[in-house]
Amino acid sequence: MLPALRNRILQVHRWAGLGLGLWLVLLAVTGGGLVFRDQLAPLLQPRMYQTGRCAVPLPLDVLAARAAQAIPEARLDQLRLIGPGMPLVVRFADRRDVYVDTCSGHVLGQRAHWEGVLGSLEKWHRLRFLGNDGVASLLTGALTLALLLVFVLGGWVVRWPDSLAILRRSLVLPRKLKGRALDVNLHRTAGVYASLVLLVVAATALPIAFKPVRHWINLATGSAPLPGKPHSAAPALDAVPVSMQSAWQQALALVPGTTRGVLHYPHAQDAALELAVLAPDAPHMLAASELFLDAYSGAVLRYTPYEQMSSGHRLYSWIKAAHMGYIGGWPGQCLLLLGMLSVPLMGYTGISSYLRRRLAAQAMPNALPVRVLSIRDEADGVRSYTLGRADGRALPSFAPGAHIDVHIDLGLVRPYSLCGDPNDRGSYLIAVQRSQGSRGGSLAMHERVAQGDELTISAPRNHFPLRPRARRHLLLAGGIGITPLLCMVRYLQRRGERFELHYFAAAQAEAAFTEWLGRAELQGKVHFHWGRSPRQLDDYLQELLQPYAEGDHLYVSGPCHFTAAVQAAAQPAWPQQAVHEEHFAVQSVSVAREDASVPASAALPAKKRALALDL
Repeated sequence: MLPALRNRILQVHRWAGLGLGLWLVLLAVTGGGLVFRDQLAPLLQPRMYQTGRCAVPLPLDVLAARAAQAIPEARLDQLRLIGPGMPLVVRFADRRDVYVDTCSGHVLGQRAHWEGVLGSLEKWHRLRFLGNDGVASLLTGALTLALLLVFVLGGWVVRWPDSLAILRRSLVLPRKLKGRALDVNLHRTAGVYASLVLLVVAATALPIAFKPVRHWINLATGSAPLPGKPHSAAPALDAVPVSMQSAWQQALALVPGTTRGVLHYPHAQDAALELAVLAPDAPHMLAASELFLDAYSGAVLRYTPYEQMSSGHRLYSWIKAAHMGYIGGWPGQCLLLLGMLSVPLMGYTGISSYLRRRLAAQAMPNALPVRVLSIRDEADGVRSYTLGRADGRALPSFAPGAHIDVHIDLGLVRPYSLCGDPNDRGSYLIAVQRSQGSRGGSLAMHERVAQGDELTISAPRNHFPLRPRARRHLLLAGGIGITPLLCMVRYLQRRGERFELHYFAAAQAEAAFTEWLGRAELQGKVHFHWGRSPRQLDDYLQELLQPYAEGDHLYVSGPCHFTAAVQAAAQPAWPQQAVHEEHFAVQSVSVAREDASVPASAALPAKKRALALDL
């Protein structure tokens, strides 16, 4: 994906998080609290669930009459049978529930629908505190859509790795992290797992929030809309409504063994008695069969088992059940809860890492915000990072031999050589060798920095330039010292100047960028040397550097022992002004930035023009 497009998506992802974050956290936290509502309800309101034990419970009509005595002014709406050994829940039209002991008929308690812990959680989750159900549903749907498109899918686009190796590293949180590194890695790693759960949650919420989506489900599955409810026959003047107990007995005859169901009282004169009955082998808690009875004769007007319902209706019931945590038992509920709790975690780590980056940028004058466009393993323990401006604009130009300071975290600043093409203003390329003996720079880059991360860098500085009027450029690289010389090779090859590169490493597997350096057009100009012993290295350098020709310039980059060996071999013949070195080291000195590397050239003669880089 183009860096500019990815940057725009990231900006939308970030600013939507800052603007909608609190709303999404509200939906996630309240939704997480409702995942185990069926298990929590008896614990939060134990008095309402303290039922007796009996072989034959009282008739439903008797239980409903006892509940009506508790709220005489309200109209009965439905009876809810929630399982064996559980109370009967009698709901009234004003959405008050009365809990009745099915054995004794005693009223155990009552509550309004939005009261109590679980009721309040549902009220806030569905945004019913706004006072307008239509507005609440619309806002809930809009937030869900933002979660799906901006945060889940947008996060995937921004963080999508360039290789499977990077993806595998994203699945594991590195140990011993702190500060912004912990925030960034936790945000990334948790996001990989949480996004899968949030994708399901957001996708299943859309049909619940938006009724047109249910219509689209029917169209997609080729299902006809649900048929209208049948009506009862016109009753005689002395007709008596069928009892709830007899209606439930008819349901038991059609669905043997059922213990859960809902009986809806008919409110209109010609309305049918409606029952939703859950079979013992139902695939989930919302897979209910439908039964309509004549409210006066008790005749079956329509019975539709769940498995005979339209595919669109069954798909919607599965979607709603998945959203409510009714799929997968308690493991599925735990997974759903973790997904919900990840939202505030992702919000905190995202905002924290953003603020930490801004603070790091303010501590660095003329700082440039960049994004890690790609990461590539170049050799054993060597990883390259392609950096581009976070705003998509061009980067400052640089000359071969330049380096930049990279602010990895507050107080953690490291200089790295630029090894990309000097003509490329769209990106910088650096390479970092993992070193267990470093003071944190290389480990931080390898363990904390991932594709898509934002860093702050300085403008390029050059203490190791090419000499413009040299007759010949002799480049000697030891290990990771290839990084500044690689940029020189690109530049000299394009200009057609005379140069020769000798690359020394303990093994070919530890040498970076060998594929690029082995191209046909560099044959005869680039020479590789693997596994030379110290004596073999000294002998070869003596042969290579003798004699010296006027106008030749020698550029040496690598570990201290390597640059020392080259200096010793060149000293008899090469003038000091023709030898230029850059070696890699960390000096323990007191500086303003804790654990920051300093130029080793400060401890070397100025005429050597050396710069130490901590990799």
